[in-house]
Order: sequence, then structure tokens, then C-alpha cells
Amino acid sequence: PPVVRAVATTGEGVDEVWATVRAHREFLEATGRLAAQRRDRLRAEVRAIAVARLAARVDAWARSPEFEAVLARVDAREVDPYGAAAQVTGDPPLDGDDRQPRS
Repeated sequence: PPVVRAVATTGEGVDEVWATVRAHREFLEATGRLAAQRRDRLRAEVRAIAVARLAARVDAWARSPEFEAVLARVDAREVDPYGAAAQVTGDPPLDGDDRQPRS
């Protein structure tokens, strides 16, 4: 949007600012960019909530005896950290997680 000069204390230019804001919103709506921005914000919000909840679950698990058992297997080099994490989450290793065990 263009830069519009305004003076808040006198009200000078306020109508132009408002008209510019409305025009920009209409542009965003007409081009689908407003909906896309909203969708992006919602995606980020849901992702952040999910990540926070998953992190809380992992933190709780990291204080459990099961975690200590997994850690002992990693320490004994029976499994590498990536494989241990994949076993715990029940997920196959992600791309790049096929690293060799530590030596």
C-alpha cells in the first residue's frame, strides 16, 4: 500500500489513511491473499500448539524409567539415538535419520 501522510492530533489525512486501508483490504480479498494469509496464520498456530503439546509429552517421557532404559541401550551402543527415537515414537526414521551408530 502507498504511504499516506496524516497528523493524528489534527485529524489531517485520516480520511485518506482510512480509504487506503479499505482499498488495500479489498485488494487482498479480491486476489485471495487475505484468505491465504489467514490460512497461513492458522497453520502456524495449530502447528505451534501441536509442537508444544508433543514437547510436553516428550519432556514427561524423558523423566520416566522407560526413557532410562532406552538411554541405556543407546549408551551401550545397541541402538543409535535416531533409531531409539524412532522406536519410541513408533515412526520409521525420517530422511536423514539413517545415520550409522556412534563408534
